[in-house]
Amino acid sequence: MAAHVTLLGDSIFDNRAYTAGEPDVIEHLRSLLPAGWQASLLAVDGSTTRSLAAQLARVPANASHLMISLGGNDALMNRDLLNRPVASTAEALGLFAERMGTFESAYRSAIDAALGLGRETTLCTIYHGNFGAEEARLMRPALALFNDVILGVALARRLHVIDLRLVCSEPADYANPIEPSGRGGRKIAVAIVGALGFATSIRPELPAYAAHRPGPSTASKSVYYRAVCEDEPAAIHAYETTEGIFDSLEDVSSYARKCSGASILYRFDDPPATVAKMLERLRGAGCFREVAEISANEFWRARSSCS
Repeated sequence: MAAHVTLLGDSIFDNRAYTAGEPDVIEHLRSLLPAGWQASLLAVDGSTTRSLAAQLARVPANASHLMISLGGNDALMNRDLLNRPVASTAEALGLFAERMGTFESAYRSAIDAALGLGRETTLCTIYHGNFGAEEARLMRPALALFNDVILGVALARRLHVIDLRLVCSEPADYANPIEPSGRGGRKIAVAIVGALGFATSIRPELPAYAAHRPGPSTASKSVYYRAVCEDEPAAIHAYETTEGIFDSLEDVSSYARKCSGASILYRFDDPPATVAKMLERLRGAGCFREVAEISANEFWRARSSCS
C-alpha cells in the first residue's frame, strides 16, 4: 500500500546547504522509496524540540509515517556545561541533571504532540558528529545523556528508533562537525527506508543499516487489528504485544473478560508466524464477534481515545 513519509526536525534531515551540490536526505529518500510512495521535508535547519509544533501544523493530510530527528541543537545549546568550573563531580552531575530534566520535558511534550496526529512515528537518536579528538572525548558522554532521553521516550511510547550513531559512523559522512554530507544523507535515507520495512528493495551497494526499536525482532513490521467483544463496545482498550505474550487461549479470554464491553486494539511487532498464532488464539477464544486488520492510521486515531 502506497504511503507518505514526512521528515520532521533539524538539519540531520534538512541538509541541502551542506552537501556541496550532492543530493540531500530527502532527494536520496525519494529515489529509494518504492513506486507510489511520497516523501515530504518539513524539517528545518537549526530547529530544537520547541520548534516541532510549527512543523506539525504543516504535516500533509495524507501523511502516514513521521520521521523525527530532534535534540542535536538542544545539546549544542547546553555546550557551556563542558567548560563550566565546578567544585566536585557531584556538582557537575547536578548541573547536567537539571538541564536533562528541562530537555526531557520539552522532548516528551514535542513527541506526544506528534503522536496526537495519529501517524506511525519513528524517532532518531543524535549521532556523534565529526569533532576533533579532544572535543569528541567530552561530547560523546554528554550526548549520551540526551540520547538516553530520546530512547527512554521511544521505549515508553513503544516507538521505532533509528540509531544514527550506527548510521553516520565515518568522517566522510559529515560535511562539518555536525552536519551530514551527501554521503551521510544517503546513509540516513537508507536507514529510513529500512525502518519502513523496505531494506530488501535498496540497491545492493548500499549498506542496510539497522533501524533499532524495542521489541523482539527488528525484521518484524507492525500490523494492527481491532477485536470487538460480543457486546456493543462502550470503550476502547489498547494492547500491544511482543513475542511470547498470550501463551494460551485462557490468557486471551482473561484479558477479553477484563475488558468486557470494549473494542480492543492490538499492535503486533512480531514475526509473521507469531502474529498468525496470536490471531488464531484471538479468533478461537469465543469472546469476540469480529477480529479484523486495520490500518496504522485507524489504530493510532482510535488509540488516542483509549480508556
